[in-house]
Amino acid sequence: MNILITLSVNGINSSKNRNMETSVHKIVSVKFEGDFIYIQSDRQIYKWKVSEISEKLVKASESARNNFQISPSGYGVHWPQ
Repeated sequence: MNILITLSVNGINSSKNRNMETSVHKIVSVKFEGDFIYIQSDRQIYKWKVSEISEKLVKASESARNNFQISPSGYGVHWPQ
């Protein structure tokens, strides 16, 4: 399964897919520590360098990074800012 990460900038969407094991269910939390993003599913925590996800997230303020929405399906994360 892939996790879909979507960013919107000035109305333009940018998406990245990241692999997660196929038996993973829904995303339950997202957090940032230093250069890393941690996405917790109901079974495991995944860690990626923020620069592997998006240069926009690298440059985003802490407030903008923490303003996200987990999709209703539970398989995606969206940053409206």
